[in-house]
Amino acid sequence: MSDSTSKLGDLVSITSSLKIDEAIARSRKVMEESKALTLKNSQKKLALEEKFKSVLSGQNDLPSDVRKDSSTPKKSLDLQNVYSVDLGILKNEDLANEVKILNNKIASQNSTIKVLEMNLAECKNDNFHMIEELQQMKQRHRQEIQYLTDMYEEKLRNLVSGNKDVTTIETRLKELEEKFKRQVEYNYELVDKINDLSKNQDNLLSTRRLAEIEKEFEENRERCADLQDRIEKAHVMIKNESLGTRKFKKSKKNCETEGSTERKKKKSVKKDEEGGKKKKKKSA
Repeated sequence: MSDSTSKLGDLVSITSSLKIDEAIARSRKVMEESKALTLKNSQKKLALEEKFKSVLSGQNDLPSDVRKDSSTPKKSLDLQNVYSVDLGILKNEDLANEVKILNNKIASQNSTIKVLEMNLAECKNDNFHMIEELQQMKQRHRQEIQYLTDMYEEKLRNLVSGNKDVTTIETRLKELEEKFKRQVEYNYELVDKINDLSKNQDNLLSTRRLAEIEKEFEENRERCADLQDRIEKAHVMIKNESLGTRKFKKSKKNCETEGSTERKKKKSVKKDEEGGKKKKKKSA
């Protein structure tokens, strides 16, 4: 009994040790399999990370709306399809070149927009300065209009006051004409006296008186010529003042030339008269 019991105990101990060894072996196997699976998973993870990095690097050349959609977590299934399509586009060199060309065009258009914005700012600045210059020109125009208005009003006042001067000139002209008539009448009287005295040249007193009267006659004739010249000038001045023309200087020059010619004529007449008197004296 004791022997059988000891054998049974040995058998139980052997079987239990075998079970333990099997369990240890299974545990080791599971550990090795788990290590292999972990290594495989880590390799897959690394591969997926590399693939994801390549996708992200390719997305930088894509439009902004695609990158925006890829950043939203709500469309994970759609984004996987987008990634696969984007990868296909990037793998196609022609499409990639077209994308680059479009990006270059966008960049050039952006630079053009910047240039246009700068030109717009310059145009606004020029417009502002032109508006200021226009306001200054309007101000100068108003000042010139005011100046011209004041000047013409002053001229109008002078013309109105000039009518009074014309009236005084006309009065003075009438006085000169009356004086001229008196001088002419007195000259006729002197001529008569000269004729009377020339008949009685034997008397010394009559001869002296004749010389005095002749001298007075010459002086009166010069006064008449001067009065005639002044009357003609006054007529011309009244005519110019009444018409209000700008040809006053020309008419004045014409008047002076006419007066000078008239004086020349009178001098020639005077010489002729003196020559006639000398002939009369010689004949007497």
